[in-house]
Amino acid sequence: MRVPRQFTIALILLLSSSGSAWPGAVIDIFQQQNQPEICRVENGSYIVDRMLLARRVVDASAIGPDLLRQGDPPSNVISLLATDEPFGSGRFAATPPALAATQRLLTARMELTGFLALGGSKREGYIAVNRLPRSPTSDDFFLHPNDVYIECVRHLQPRQQEAFIDRGAASSAAAAPAPVTTPASKVPNFSAAALARKLLVRGDILELVLAKTQVDRSKGASFSFGHDDKNGEDTFIGDGTIGWKLWSLEGEQNASVIPYFNYKSTGKQETGLPEYIEPGVMVDALFRGGDVVSATAGLTASRIIDDSDGSDQSSLSAFIIPSFTLPVGPSPLFGTYVRLAGPVLVRPELQLLAAAKQIEDAGTNPALQGKSSYFGIGFNQRIDVLVTGVPLFQQLRGYVEYRLMHNFGIRNADMFKAGIIYPLFGYDRLSLNLDYADGRDLATLLEDERYMLGLAFRY
Repeated sequence: MRVPRQFTIALILLLSSSGSAWPGAVIDIFQQQNQPEICRVENGSYIVDRMLLARRVVDASAIGPDLLRQGDPPSNVISLLATDEPFGSGRFAATPPALAATQRLLTARMELTGFLALGGSKREGYIAVNRLPRSPTSDDFFLHPNDVYIECVRHLQPRQQEAFIDRGAASSAAAAPAPVTTPASKVPNFSAAALARKLLVRGDILELVLAKTQVDRSKGASFSFGHDDKNGEDTFIGDGTIGWKLWSLEGEQNASVIPYFNYKSTGKQETGLPEYIEPGVMVDALFRGGDVVSATAGLTASRIIDDSDGSDQSSLSAFIIPSFTLPVGPSPLFGTYVRLAGPVLVRPELQLLAAAKQIEDAGTNPALQGKSSYFGIGFNQRIDVLVTGVPLFQQLRGYVEYRLMHNFGIRNADMFKAGIIYPLFGYDRLSLNLDYADGRDLATLLEDERYMLGLAFRY
């Protein structure tokens, strides 16, 4: 059942004005002068940072260090604001200090939900963006940053801010100069920080389409100690993709051009494992069909050079990654996290694939002998698993992935992968990865079966 927007706002205001909570704590944070403290440039957009806002809300709700240490998990400010049981269900949660703090946090969450439902505050330069087919909540803001976020609008002068506020209501006033805003993403910036924002470090080529706010979904570029089941030997394995966002168009429809360098290497010759470098370029775009369906589609052109067997291929491929939501809530089909049970969230994803390859040199690769070219169509089905709110396992991630490429004129390539990703030091860009892969490599068609344990970095 869809709750009317007006009822939601009225309920939020009612709850915010009752009890011994801290009414107004969230609204007071969204002042224009606070933008430098809570906003940052992310993927070319000037938006409210979830962590910075969470810290301000927790401070405004009088959650001191002692209470933070009692949180579930301890000292995680986002978890305090994204659960009905911020202090778990143990003995401490029933104490008067914990009950009072839980009420204050609930009030803050309700105020943020109301702020999002109202679309933010144009007066102060905060625009709430909601891509869900329903009214957003504070939990959506903290747990689904790709669907719900808050844009920060930087104004050049206070007088221009007033014109931005009043231009719809003061039609009888004397003509005023048109408001001028300068989006941060439109101002050329060649500083080291600006250049670093163009750098992408991911686990594979298609993860380059992930926005910086979605980087925790990447497996990451890894350096692992692995056991090669095919040849029965142990080896070190480097695996990942480095990209550079050369050009991007951001708005309702997004697009980008990304040169990249994909690699997989053990650092030694004649292992029998895929061992190659793949320089290339990707062109991708995000298309939206209302609030129900969207899709990321793109093309890649690359050269696959295998140093171990001397093979060389030119590749042109296409992909479509659809995302579906239903009017009654998130769909369990593709592209959205849904709660499976308790603290476990799952996110199914489907990638539709097509590729054509020209064999420049077959080398000693047995799969390419006697062939000059081939093409194939297929899919990659991946299910991401996220655990939240469990001590020691906060933000623990796992994945199961199966890819099938039906090739014409050459053997098929299917691959099964599974893994566990554990963030280190509470930092989602560095993790300890345990991975398993079994099947034929998509790029070289060589058999690949290995277990890996190592460090991964994503950016």
